[in-house]
Amino acid sequence: MATRYAVASGSWSNATSVWSDTDGGSAGSFVPVDGDSFVISAGVSVLMDVDQSAWTGLASGNTIRGGVTPGMLYFANGTNGHLKFRTGASLAGTISTNRGRLLANSDGSWATSTPLQFSNKAIIEFITTAKCAATDLDIKLYATHPSTKSVEVFYISSSTRLPPQIPLLTQ
Repeated sequence: MATRYAVASGSWSNATSVWSDTDGGSAGSFVPVDGDSFVISAGVSVLMDVDQSAWTGLASGNTIRGGVTPGMLYFANGTNGHLKFRTGASLAGTISTNRGRLLANSDGSWATSTPLQFSNKAIIEFITTAKCAATDLDIKLYATHPSTKSVEVFYISSSTRLPPQIPLLTQ
């Protein structure tokens, strides 16, 4: 388990020019793997293009730093991403002038409100006690509206399971 630092903008999967094993260090072959945690530096934008669905999940302490130009983790057209956090892990932002950013839209630009196309998926999975601490994290998630509006919600305990589909309220 290690902490990987995004020190340059690019795709999550880019092992040579995005990730470092030290804060502010040089990029190298350091893509976060199952059990790692990450920090996205201020001024750095990382496109989530990895499927972590088979992972146990990222460990605790995942941070997107704010700043004059905030750090950002984003999903955009042309890629699919599945971000997974294990039990006890967290995703948070920091604030220094601006908050860290989490975005899903058509082009990865904070100013764009055009939704992510339906054929691309942006999945963020929090296992049991994993959480998103959004106090210092600006979040914009623009998605194409499906023709069938429903959501699957599961809560599993020793004796309880919610129904698999609960209709969404429409505006």
